[in-house]
Parts: sequence; C-alpha cells; structure tokens
Amino acid sequence: MLLHIVLVDDEPTILEGLEILITSASDDYRIIGRYTNGQEALAGIGLEETDVIVTDVKMPIMDGLTLIKEVRSRTSAISSIVLSGFNEFEFVREALRSEAADFLLKPVNTKELFSIFEKLLDMKRKSVVPESEEKKVIRMVKQIVTEEYCSELNLPGLSARVFLSPAHVSHLFKQETGITITDYLIQVRMDMAKLFIKQNPMMKLYELAQCVGYQDPDYFNQLFKKRVGKSVKQYRDTLC
Repeated sequence: MLLHIVLVDDEPTILEGLEILITSASDDYRIIGRYTNGQEALAGIGLEETDVIVTDVKMPIMDGLTLIKEVRSRTSAISSIVLSGFNEFEFVREALRSEAADFLLKPVNTKELFSIFEKLLDMKRKSVVPESEEKKVIRMVKQIVTEEYCSELNLPGLSARVFLSPAHVSHLFKQETGITITDYLIQVRMDMAKLFIKQNPMMKLYELAQCVGYQDPDYFNQLFKKRVGKSVKQYRDTLC
C-alpha cells in the first residue's frame, strides 16, 4: 500500500530535494504532485487520491496555512504537515491547533517526517476492509475460469483448487453473483467465441469450438445460438 504525497513550496530546489529525500527513503512513499504555491496546489491536487500534503508556510498568492484550511473545508480525509522556520514556529503551532495538522521546523528532521508518514500509512492500512473469505473464493474461481476457459473445467475440479466442497463453492458463487458457475463459464466462453469470430472470420467451426473449450462443434453451435440468439454462421454474417 502506498502513501500518496503532495509537496508545496515556492522554492524549486527545496521541492526537488524533498522529493528525492522522500522517494529514496521508501517504496511506500509516492509523490503525486509538486506545486509552488497554495492556489496552484488547491487547483491541482486530487482530493480522493491524496493522503497527505507537505507544505511550506510562507508562499506567494496563497500561503500554507490558508491552503490547509481550504483543503480541510472540502475534506477531512487528507492529512497535513506544515514546515516552518524557527521565527514562525509559535505562530504556526497556534494557528494549526484547530486544523489537526502536524508541523515541523526547517531544516526538516527526516526521522520526524518519516515517523509521521509511517503513522499515516499504518492508519491507511488499518482503514482498508479486508476481503472476506467468501469474496476471495469467488474471485479465485472467476480468475481460473477467465484464464482457463479453453480447458476442461468442471465444478469438482474448481472446488478442489479453492479447497472447498463442490456444494459449498456452488452455493457461494450463486449467492454472490446471482448465476451458477456453469452459467458463468458458458458466458465467458461465448464472449471469447464472439471475439475470435471478429478477429478471424474465416476460422472453421470446429476450430472455434476447440478454442473455447468444446470438442463437439455441433453442441457448441447449439449453445452459441441459445446464448447469442444466432448461430455462429449467422453471427459471422452480421459482421460482414
């Protein structure tokens, strides 16, 4: 899981230095925006994807404190770290009491900065709802079907690969998706058959059937017509 970070400072060299420092510290930190003033940052940041804003206090057009307040008025999901010089420290600390932002003195103490990052990243990890075991089973079954539709797939074989009984897997799949595993397999195979027809209109019926997991071309053609509403030939003719 990544921590998405936005940097704001009116000095390009500081921006560049911060980015190098942060990205070299951990693969979990990703800089998704660099801006030179608060107004530019407010217009450019994505509120949904940003996890934390690291901003200087004194900047032209819009300062860091105003930026934090503006962002906070739009969403409470983005954390803030304000960087200030020694002379501004008490003023910044008082101004940020109601904004629940962290603040650090310049030059930045990297240990303190990364400690805040790790705290935010840990909070982000804990906020993610873990995938239920049921949904995990359904996802695994779907993945097997979509990757191996041309193979001889059946319920007992699929069930064995997800370490559950056929009855249990069948029940879970129908409960979660509203269709049976067999219906899902046929759906995937018919979708792939239509794609193969579009890509190679000259493909023979038996070749097409084998490509999507059927050894009997007549049975495949009957199934195709039942599902698509047209025989393979009729469907191919509509593409001409």
